[in-house]
Amino acid sequence: MFWTDGYAEYGRQDFLDLDVAEYISRQHFALKYDGGTLYIADLGSRNGTKVNGIDIRGKGWVPLKPGDVVEVANVVTLTLTEIADE
Repeated sequence: MFWTDGYAEYGRQDFLDLDVAEYISRQHFALKYDGGTLYIADLGSRNGTKVNGIDIRGKGWVPLKPGDVVEVANVVTLTLTEIADE
């Protein structure tokens, strides 16, 4: 995923190329970029979303920083990296 601004929701349809899509909810998590910070929120998923091993279900918007590890339903791992401006 490449992220620069705005708001987007992610779910099962975004992971169909993986054999684990069945574990990911139809609407699983959302990302938003606001005030120079990227945030993530779980959208009431069945199998949860974790940031650095902490379940964020019901915790609202959680800020992310470079190096954070996001686990989607315990089957997909995403690591946040910062891309320098050119």
